Amino acid sequence: MLWYTFLLNVLFINCAVSLDPYETLGVPRTASLQEIRKNYKRLVVEWHPDKNNDPTAQEKFLQLTEAYNILSDAERRKQYDLFGTTDGFSGQDSASRNFHNHMYNPFDDVFSEGFNFPFEEHDISLFHKLSTTHWNFEKNYIPKSYTTPHLILFYSDWCFACLQVEPIFKKLMDELSPLGVGFFTVHVHNEQGLARRLGVGSQLPQIALLTDGRTSFFKEPSFSVQKMVEFFRLKLPYKLIVPLSATNVDAFLDNWREDNKVHALLFQRSLPVRLRYLINAFKHRTTIVFGVIVYDQEDSSSVFQRFKVPGDKDSLLIFKEDKDRPSASITMNSIPVPTLQDITDNNPYLTLPRISSQSMLDAVCPVKKLCVVLFSEDSPEHDASRHTLRRFAQESRFVHNNIAFMYVFIEKQPEFVNALTSPEDSSEISLHIAAMWRMDYKKIKYGWLLGDAVDDWKDYNTTKDRLDAGLRSLVNDPYNNLLYDTALKEISDEYIQSLGVRIFNRIFMHIEMAQQSLSRQHILPAVSLIFTVIIIVVLAMIMNHYMKLEEEEIRKSHMQSDSSSYSSESTASTTSSMRNHSVNKEKKHKETKQELKLHALRAETYNGLVVLLKPGCRTLILFIDNKSSRKLVSKFHAMVWPYRKNKSLMFGYLNIERKQSREWFKDILLEALPPDTPLAINPRNCIGTVLSINGYRKYFCMYHAKLTGQYGSKSKDNTIKGKGLGAYLGYNDSDYSDTDEEADLERGLHKHKAEPPPEYLLEDKLLDGFPNWLDRLFEGTTPRFYVEAWPEFKVA
Repeated sequence: MLWYTFLLNVLFINCAVSLDPYETLGVPRTASLQEIRKNYKRLVVEWHPDKNNDPTAQEKFLQLTEAYNILSDAERRKQYDLFGTTDGFSGQDSASRNFHNHMYNPFDDVFSEGFNFPFEEHDISLFHKLSTTHWNFEKNYIPKSYTTPHLILFYSDWCFACLQVEPIFKKLMDELSPLGVGFFTVHVHNEQGLARRLGVGSQLPQIALLTDGRTSFFKEPSFSVQKMVEFFRLKLPYKLIVPLSATNVDAFLDNWREDNKVHALLFQRSLPVRLRYLINAFKHRTTIVFGVIVYDQEDSSSVFQRFKVPGDKDSLLIFKEDKDRPSASITMNSIPVPTLQDITDNNPYLTLPRISSQSMLDAVCPVKKLCVVLFSEDSPEHDASRHTLRRFAQESRFVHNNIAFMYVFIEKQPEFVNALTSPEDSSEISLHIAAMWRMDYKKIKYGWLLGDAVDDWKDYNTTKDRLDAGLRSLVNDPYNNLLYDTALKEISDEYIQSLGVRIFNRIFMHIEMAQQSLSRQHILPAVSLIFTVIIIVVLAMIMNHYMKLEEEEIRKSHMQSDSSSYSSESTASTTSSMRNHSVNKEKKHKETKQELKLHALRAETYNGLVVLLKPGCRTLILFIDNKSSRKLVSKFHAMVWPYRKNKSLMFGYLNIERKQSREWFKDILLEALPPDTPLAINPRNCIGTVLSINGYRKYFCMYHAKLTGQYGSKSKDNTIKGKGLGAYLGYNDSDYSDTDEEADLERGLHKHKAEPPPEYLLEDKLLDGFPNWLDRLFEGTTPRFYVEAWPEFKVA
């Protein structure tokens, strides 16, 4: 078997010496790569040894293969055309390489499988030849990408995977370069700034498509020509060629009035649209709108018959203002790219285009060109005048004398109109024709050709004669024959997208760029973090909403139930009906979940509220009587409500009218005063007092409306302690009369020389200073009155 293979390769070498690849494949020297490939595929099927019994089939098959290898390689084909041989790429060398590659080598398995090194004779010299710089990318390739798509390969030295991709990339170049696709490479280590800007990852090689200044990366794990072509199709702009049918083809061709563009009809046997047509449509998308009609589609045969195109071939028809007569057409089995480019390049604009943007003006009326402009309104009444000038442009000999014809809408381009006339005369130039010579992109010279006379638009012949006479004098020397000069301002774009659409497109572009630059390992943590934050925020909002509802409900129930229960409890002579009402309120109050409880200070609750308090805990006790219980308890409850979640605080109330309550309060005051100090308690003066009791450390702090503003001074605090706390408050007097109460206040004021408090303290005002006192209490600035031991709370 080895001898047979050896003799076969020797025979192949001898045949390759005198091989004429063009004659072997039966193609002329001017044949394109597509024609060469087509003939090769047909012949190899015919001469394949497994299908052809001819004794020379094996030899012929090898000759066809070698001929195709020579002509499909651009460098080898060029060398053969020049010298009649391929030298370094000759048939002998190629055969020797093929023979070497097919001979068994026992070390191939070790190195190829063990280390997975690609021991093929490929290099990256092609990548170096096509390599570009950051500056060249910005200045050249970015502007070109708006008309020509480019495929970019990112590589580096010592990249074994890049060696494997080299033949695929080269084949892509051979396939797509003739269609109008550009190719270049980027060395990521030499151009790190460019690679970082485009979001190139660490894994190389990477291939991207550059269109409209944006790069789209190929994300498939493996490279192949077929996958790359599919990727190329997918990333081209959406609907470059619009699918049409018999129902909408007329509307498509009539749309030139709206979009101010040439319309092209492409006829194909079936879908998809050939890539060459897509690339050509991408190049001319700003001036030509492409539509495709497929013969296999229902009701499309009538369109083929209408325009007299065959169904088994490709046809391209260019339409301008006339939807029934194409300006140019071509029909072939497969329209060659040069022919396709010629027919579209020669018909980029309408016969009478409208100046709708600055780019349109620069394209149809460049510098050093004489232009004829019709000033008209966007109205059907002026269609006849535009048709007349369009007909003149088609028939006139001046078209070949570097003269362009166009029109402008007065109401849509006021800046352009005002540059040629004063603002008050802008309405008077309707249906006037001006000749304009652009000296540069800003300055022009112009003159008026038509419109001043009443009968200028009388009929076509009259208009034609007067235009001929006016243009005849301008053709040879427009600069000196035009009388006026002015400077043009920027032409407004009539087709500019709205702000919302532009913002949406920009957001979509950034999202797409982020999606391409982020890999799976980056996206998953980011998505997880975003969803976590969203869930936390939503749950917090829901909890906050329900908490507010619950707080409001509980506050309303407490405002009603607490005051009723406490007043009924403190009143000794309550009727039986009132007692039943109080019991019902208490039951309803218990059914509602209590978040802030006010405990009554009695003998049975005394130990829990005072004596047995844990370290760090305090109890706030409000002094009330039977009359003031409803108002004071409700107000006290509202003021301490913000502290309901403080586990170190408890809240309660003490009915000072009870004898046991007065005796306990008197014992506390006596503990805080010097020995043998006489003291009597006046319950009326005690209403609204609040005690902050620290049972563990055996001290209390006291709030009273008469002492508001006094506790901030240490000297006054010492005076209070030294001269009698009870005397200062008027607790010593046991008389309940108002005159005695006023005397007590006057006596206290006289002794301590403090600012006089108000003569009358209403119940509603007793707790007004309590919130500020609470702030000082938690700051630790209120005076503390210590006791040696908590007195006993006597049982009734």
